[in-house]
Amino acid sequence: YVAKFIGESNIIPARMICDKKVRFDDITFDCVDVGYKENEPVDVVIRPEDIDIVDVKDGKMTGEVESVLFKGVHYEIMVETVPGTHVTVNMHVNKNYAITSEDGKEKISANDFYLDLEDMKDIDDKEIIARADAQAWNPETDEFISIHDIDTDLKQEVGEYTVTFSTNNKTSITRKIWVVDQRVVENKKANEAVSAFNFFKTVDEIKESMAIDTDLKTWANAQGWKLDDENETVDLDVDYDFDPETIKEGIYKVTFWTTGREFKIHTTDYVEEGKEVGLTFFAEDIHVMEKMGF
Repeated sequence: YVAKFIGESNIIPARMICDKKVRFDDITFDCVDVGYKENEPVDVVIRPEDIDIVDVKDGKMTGEVESVLFKGVHYEIMVETVPGTHVTVNMHVNKNYAITSEDGKEKISANDFYLDLEDMKDIDDKEIIARADAQAWNPETDEFISIHDIDTDLKQEVGEYTVTFSTNNKTSITRKIWVVDQRVVENKKANEAVSAFNFFKTVDEIKESMAIDTDLKTWANAQGWKLDDENETVDLDVDYDFDPETIKEGIYKVTFWTTGREFKIHTTDYVEEGKEVGLTFFAEDIHVMEKMGF
């Protein structure tokens, strides 16, 4: 709590491998702490004045100097040791468009969407409905109507396909599916990868979102994972430059990214920005703490 409150310490999520061995940022370090469970999640605290900047070859880890600030008696230097990973996609925002049945008692809508070639193995009608956000309803009561038929020429190969959604009363709408070999952005230094799709939404869908950051991740099927263990997920943040409440038709950039690792260092030695450096510290400079709970 004190480390977080004063805001001067480097606090890093870590895992206690065994007594006197702690692992963070995919490196195992010697420490002096004992009594933790094997592989127990912990937090590590290293004070800025306990980290020394050295030549790359002499460092326990390496990084790039991001910023240098002179604070009267010392320099406060930020060094990025693990870069974040990001992927940017296009969000196509279209006008609100629905098909109305001849008797006016049904409406149906759906979006075009992208599909990864890998996802074709397990695709089914339920997944296609979800990806297209296909829905039908009674415009007088706003009650939802089941989508009865899905007709598509979808194949397990890269290409452009059509899909038609229909109700039991034959009210239908046709949309496009683009099957792509999705590009994955790998960051070997961070031992992680991220991917996301371009996607289509309507103005109303954006405006009606109650949790836009979460919805953007879902709509883009944004995912992050460890390269050495695909079952271990990586948290993603999202950046965008539109206001959901006033959004209009158009194409918008959405970026999904992971947080890199930066270390704050206090030193009397000047180091220029952009320089590749090594960082080192002693085992007793690593302070292991139990995870905080609230």
